[in-house]
Amino acid sequence: MSFEIDKRTGCIIKWRVPGFGDLDFLGSGCEFTDWFSFFAHERLGGFGVRFKNIDIGHSNAKVWSKWDVRMKKGHFIGEVIIEEKSPNLLTQSLKLIAQPSRSISWLGDAVVRFVLPLEKGLKARIEKVLLEHRDSNTMMETEDREIELCWPDGKILKFRWVKDYPKCPASMTPYLYARDQKANPKKKHKHTSVPAWVLHGRVLTEIPAAFVFRFFRNPGVMWDRAKICKILFNHFNLYSYWRAGEFNLEHRKQTQGLWPLRPGESIELSVELEAILS
Repeated sequence: MSFEIDKRTGCIIKWRVPGFGDLDFLGSGCEFTDWFSFFAHERLGGFGVRFKNIDIGHSNAKVWSKWDVRMKKGHFIGEVIIEEKSPNLLTQSLKLIAQPSRSISWLGDAVVRFVLPLEKGLKARIEKVLLEHRDSNTMMETEDREIELCWPDGKILKFRWVKDYPKCPASMTPYLYARDQKANPKKKHKHTSVPAWVLHGRVLTEIPAAFVFRFFRNPGVMWDRAKICKILFNHFNLYSYWRAGEFNLEHRKQTQGLWPLRPGESIELSVELEAILS
């Protein structure tokens, strides 16, 4: 294999691309949430989840990690597969399957991701617009199927959906986004230790079967399926806070959506990185 992984998590940490150079990753793998709890693959944890590893392994140019994740409103078997398709092409895929321990597993969003440390002059190109890293933590999202990271010497890293992916309910919208993350060592996470470009392939519930209002992120959460909460949603017009905490990460109050998955139902995401020389 021409890439290195974290043996504890199965996440990629380095990719050696002939002629292009080494790509170091501060973060990778997947994240998903029911908005009441949150799972981060690269940390094997998050908030409000119980999990156990089922399998981590590799063969030739392929690595997989599989785990059982129990959330406050859902129970999933998740599997991430990283595969080198060619010396300059890498794929990362996620499959989540709702489990029969719950009649319904609620899902808010799911992502597959890569986090690359900022280098001098490294910019993102989204919808043909070249964007500088400004330490703003802004989610620059698109429904286009490809975005790019661009080096001053002409090298390009393409980040895109694999053909025919994602596979998810029509209630969920697929996005790609780049975020110009600033360093925040106080969080004590590797991916926030230095300024970085965060790349996400994401599916987000946008035609919800239930709405969730988050006061100060977890654990201050309520949803409109509870009768008293429904009254509060309407009285205080909490629906107006739709995704507010994403467009301004300092804005803690936000409303998000949930979609129910029945046992055996699944979603699948698959993205690829292609390293191109000038």
